[in-house]
Amino acid sequence: METQNIQDTLDFDYLLISDFEAVFGKINELDYQEIIEFPVVILDVKNQKVLENYFQHYIKPQVIAELNPLCIQKTGITQQQVDNRIVLKEAVQLLDTFLKNNKILDSKFTFITCGDYDLANIPDYLKNYINVKKVFPQQYYPYKPKLGDKRLPGMAAMLKGLNLKLEGHHHSWDR
Repeated sequence: METQNIQDTLDFDYLLISDFEAVFGKINELDYQEIIEFPVVILDVKNQKVLENYFQHYIKPQVIAELNPLCIQKTGITQQQVDNRIVLKEAVQLLDTFLKNNKILDSKFTFITCGDYDLANIPDYLKNYINVKKVFPQQYYPYKPKLGDKRLPGMAAMLKGLNLKLEGHHHSWDR
């Protein structure tokens, strides 16, 4: 099987890779999630390298102020890391400045996530993104899904299929 370079398959200058982490709980009997970590790593498609400049902020939750034990266990993010931090609106403003300063907004770019997440409270340019689960080539998955299983394998399966190791914590980006 012949492989293609990433720049041959995508018409973007940059891919902005993001994996939000969130605190979760119930509000008035409805499931609710609130972003507590906002990371963005930039891949230069033409040069096939990750840029040294990256964006990462812990976010102070406004609705679910206390992180629950399951959230802390799953993300590795502690209450101390989100207390007295910026709120999401400030993080979005800082991201905009970061992208302008790095000349990303003047280029062709898109965001890449590993799942669909509600991006309703962020700028329009974040609403145009690629869910890597939906475009990852099936031949790289290390196993075949069970008959009738419509769930897409996640990041761990994608890394395993590419013979890559996870660096850091699965549910929190900490450089």
